[in-house]
Amino acid sequence: MMIDEHPFEIGDRYDHPKFGRYEVLAIEGERMHVCFADGSEKALKIAIQTRIWRNAQYDSDSAETLLKQARQRRRTGSGKTEPIRLLVQDVLHTISTPFPEDIVEQVCLKIEHDAEFRRRYDELAEVFDRTTSDGQSVVNNWIGKYTARLTNMAATSQVTAKKATIITGFSLLKPTTVSMV
Repeated sequence: MMIDEHPFEIGDRYDHPKFGRYEVLAIEGERMHVCFADGSEKALKIAIQTRIWRNAQYDSDSAETLLKQARQRRRTGSGKTEPIRLLVQDVLHTISTPFPEDIVEQVCLKIEHDAEFRRRYDELAEVFDRTTSDGQSVVNNWIGKYTARLTNMAATSQVTAKKATIITGFSLLKPTTVSMV
């Protein structure tokens, strides 16, 4: 099974036969990080959870049909921000490290100047515009959030964009430090 062929969406809730109901917090590689109803968190292997999920679905519906529906939700956005995270991740792979404090504006500049990135951005703005009053601002806000998360940086202050035109302002970011207690 390919990792992309799973039903899980960040923010959605599922049932685990042993641990109970959980919410998907993040999907990273072959694992997903979840939070159970009791507040405990675990990293679960996606392949194993997909098999468990499929087995549970056979009682009510075809697992293959449900997998197709999950894939379709991922393709169209359906109010989910995962496609924005993937766009930011792809853009960040084109930027040299260490990342500058204006990395959010750098990501937006790359989106503006790369035809494929811009096409994806415009599609996302259109999808989110159907569910909010301003899809572009939703996408831009999530670009900032995912840039901070994926670079492991934290916001220090808000500034006006000087170069990028798809945003008017953004947060300057600095590397986060992990304290050892």
